Amino acid sequence: MSGLITITASSVTPAAFELDTDAIRSQVADYASRQIAGIDDKAGAKSVKEARLELKKIRTGIEKKRTELKAGASARLLMV
Repeated sequence: MSGLITITASSVTPAAFELDTDAIRSQVADYASRQIAGIDDKAGAKSVKEARLELKKIRTGIEKKRTELKAGASARLLMV
């Protein structure tokens, strides 16, 4: 018996990650148009802050999913 490990195509499934880029682009376009009119514009500041936090939530969610998918691939790579 040899010390080689055989990995067949059926034993490794590619990771799937669907992302609605059109929806993200439309959110970015909507959020980019928000502005703070001046130092006394509390509503504008609140709107901009909410938009920034929403985009941060999307960005960190994508990064978290990427890390999860990469962890499986890294584990298989270390086994080889």
